[in-house]
Amino acid sequence: MENQTLKTFVTAARLKCFSAAARALNIVQPAISRQISDLEQELGVSLFWGTTREVWITTAGETPLREAAEILAHEERARQLVRQTGEG
Repeated sequence: MENQTLKTFVTAARLKCFSAAARALNIVQPAISRQISDLEQELGVSLFWGTTREVWITTAGETPLREAAEILAHEERARQLVRQTGEG
């Protein structure tokens, strides 16, 4: 799992829409679908269900969503600590 894929997954889950996630991440919607599909294949579960307009996280997707959000939060904290250390 790459951080960009995790960021895509978390954004799509929070916005409940792949198109909205694409706009928020400034990438095209097919890239969102591809990243989510790749992640689903990697994990062996469906992460979302829904319509062409709105998606919801599946029960199987809830755990990786929590973990992905935590990983991204740790990454951001690490970046902040490095910046603070570099600034003295």
